[in-house]
Amino acid sequence: MASDDEADIKKQMAQIPLREKGLSPQLTRLNHDSKDRRSSTNYAENFKYVSDSERRSYVDYINKHVSSTQPIDEESPTNLFDVIAEGTVLPKLINQAFPNTIPAKKIISKRDKSKFEININHEVTIEAAKELGCTVVNIGAEDLSNKKQHLILGLLWQIIKKALMKNVTASTEALISRLETELGIEMEDNITPEQAIMHWFNYHLKKMNHGRKVSNFTSDISDSENYAVLLRRIAPNEFYQEDLDEIKKE
Repeated sequence: MASDDEADIKKQMAQIPLREKGLSPQLTRLNHDSKDRRSSTNYAENFKYVSDSERRSYVDYINKHVSSTQPIDEESPTNLFDVIAEGTVLPKLINQAFPNTIPAKKIISKRDKSKFEININHEVTIEAAKELGCTVVNIGAEDLSNKKQHLILGLLWQIIKKALMKNVTASTEALISRLETELGIEMEDNITPEQAIMHWFNYHLKKMNHGRKVSNFTSDISDSENYAVLLRRIAPNEFYQEDLDEIKKE
């Protein structure tokens, strides 16, 4: 029987905001370019290829987590960038995950904003993202206003990833204890939430007699297979063997 803490980790893993058409939105399937587009510190260069499935997943995440916002059209290839260019969604997204990171008085929320006011919102957003540890090199307010898609997706990925990692941090200590005492996995000192999840991930891959391991959440799951094996292990009633077999064939 999985502990409540492991159940929390499973829930968070199932919410990683990347999906592929044809599978349940709740059981996201990673299907990226095989190149690790996020290993470099230059996110602008790494996101010059805009994945439609990735864009859709970010739209889905924003629509679920940002309140008081007109839903973004998931089918539109441009609506996400149009809405972000208006200057209100990104600060709300940051404050939803990290309350009061941007003081409310610094966000201009009125409907009809001037270009100057929109840029103020973009500037405080970029500064807040930097404070959270996001890489914001070569990203300026004018880039968000001008709807530079690869820059926007690069920034969105970092914010959402940090939000998801924050959600599992509270469960990390208990998860580490379970990994060590119940599963017999030796853990290093000062382990991060992401590293703890990787140990947990690899434990379940081993239980599935899968010959691969993950050492990151980018290139090691870029072909979907490791993630699909994990889903088959932790959600067998929702992710079926035929789904896994189909992915392994690709």
